[in-house]
Amino acid sequence: MTSRERLLACFRHEMPDRVPISIRGVDPWKGVRHPSFQPLIDAALEKTDILAHWGMSGGVFMSATDQVQVTEERRPSRHADYVERVTTCHCPGGTLTGVHYESTVGKPGYWAKYFLETKRDVDILLSVPYVPIRGEVQSFFDRVNELGERGIVIASMSADPMYHVSGLTGSQTFALWSVDERPMLRMLIDVFFERCRDYIGYQIEHGVGPVFGFAGPELCLPPLQSARDFEEFVVDYDSRLTKIVHDHGGCVHCHSHGRLGRFIERFADMGADCLHPVEPPPMGDITLEEAKRRVGDRMCLEGNIQIHDFFTLEPDEMRRLVTERMTAGKPGGNFILAPCATPLMTDVLPERVTDNFLIMIEVGLELGSY
Repeated sequence: MTSRERLLACFRHEMPDRVPISIRGVDPWKGVRHPSFQPLIDAALEKTDILAHWGMSGGVFMSATDQVQVTEERRPSRHADYVERVTTCHCPGGTLTGVHYESTVGKPGYWAKYFLETKRDVDILLSVPYVPIRGEVQSFFDRVNELGERGIVIASMSADPMYHVSGLTGSQTFALWSVDERPMLRMLIDVFFERCRDYIGYQIEHGVGPVFGFAGPELCLPPLQSARDFEEFVVDYDSRLTKIVHDHGGCVHCHSHGRLGRFIERFADMGADCLHPVEPPPMGDITLEEAKRRVGDRMCLEGNIQIHDFFTLEPDEMRRLVTERMTAGKPGGNFILAPCATPLMTDVLPERVTDNFLIMIEVGLELGSY
């Protein structure tokens, strides 16, 4: 099988010729931040099964309106290696402002001020006219052609509708509104559901696919939100979006960190054909063996090796860990060997990390054949 055929077999719950191996975030279009990354990227492009990602523009609040003027400025931050990126959206009903701490050395950023903090902010957001996004899709087909049989290009479903709202409010305000302003919060999720549905439908109409992906459910799992919230704010909406993809013969890839032990069947129920990263304890709360037992016939499981292990384990420890994961994940198919996060999140990649990724690839190839 080619890498494309192998990955599609897993997404379609068919038996591949061997366990696919994927390194999240590594594809032919990723630039090299520092020369220390090159050996890993070269090995991944040569020996692994590439899962690349593509998406259209998200517009302004998922709208293609021209009635919002967006300005940005960067100013010094009190935190070392960060600047403040201030984004101001001048909407018909008023102004919304967000402040994001942006790393100057490739570290993750974080929000200092979210766009939605008050009910007045919600009114301003709703003043923005909704114009469905009709972006260009030729770049998707260009990537598919360039990647060829080396892997699959996953088209973005533009995230979970709840994730869009949480991204505008932050987890604290989202949690408070889920108690104090629940109808308003549900209304906002309804708004972004309609926009995500249009976004997906437009891509399908123009031949994009067959694999689509989304992220976000992790922000509605305990301890951030309740089991009831997960059911109402995630399962109810995402099951309708995945059905659109399935009705057109496609497959769905879902990315969700968090403690999934109580909910892993619900990911399968709502239509995820592949779930990443299925974090093991202690970060997660379900072993790969248990996940395989409970949903291994319904959903492909991708990941299960914490990124922290690549930074800390000795070579013999990494070899033993990968062997254990292969022993647990390989039987019956529906498993992709992968890290739980991308290695492309640090300014310089330590040699130990590269060596451990090479061990993961080597062991995966040694033990992967069916």
